Amino acid sequence: KSIRTLLVENSTESWNFWYGLIEKYIKNTKITSYDIEHNVCDGDGYKIGQWINSQRSKRTLLSQEKKDRLEKIPGWVWEKNEAEWQKFKDELNKFVAEHGHARPDRYYVSENKYPLGKTVNNYRLNRSPVKEKNNFLESLPGWVWHLKEFYWKTNYEYVMNFANTEGHLKIPRDIRLGPEKLNPAQWIELEKTYYRNKESFITKKRIKLCEEIPGWFWETGIQKYH
Repeated sequence: KSIRTLLVENSTESWNFWYGLIEKYIKNTKITSYDIEHNVCDGDGYKIGQWINSQRSKRTLLSQEKKDRLEKIPGWVWEKNEAEWQKFKDELNKFVAEHGHARPDRYYVSENKYPLGKTVNNYRLNRSPVKEKNNFLESLPGWVWHLKEFYWKTNYEYVMNFANTEGHLKIPRDIRLGPEKLNPAQWIELEKTYYRNKESFITKKRIKLCEEIPGWFWETGIQKYH
């Protein structure tokens, strides 16, 4: 046999060996290839996760036969990042349809065990460079990039409106805002505490905004709450 023929046979034999490892691992673990991360090894220490990723990256170099066989593996995808994005979109759309907003609790897990809350938080912290993805998120009702700023603004606007309407700041403690059940009465107390303790995040801008609320005092004991 020629050297070229031997190389092809050895290469095919090696590929079949790794393919068999994947089949065996999936059969034994009851998971799909989609769930096999890059650093996963099988019971004998073979780096099957790396092999899977190498096949994805070499897609254009593989024979049609090999591509067809890979696509028969349960859960196989060629572009895992895009598959993960689509899964995230589907789960988030389901949540919005059920709850009316796109702000799941950070510990929220869907019925099919998808960690939607954690994934939403990851997208907030690591905003995608792809404009279309960001546009999709921003089109959803209730989506926010910066939760703490959103919570502060929500409480502030409620307190300002209450003071203008009622003429005082005796906000009942049982008032709750939004799905997060924000407590504006407690917010007033916390802002005063932060101010007294000279916390760094009580900026001059926030101090000024609070002082624009009718009836606002920094001293304790001025306002009484129900």
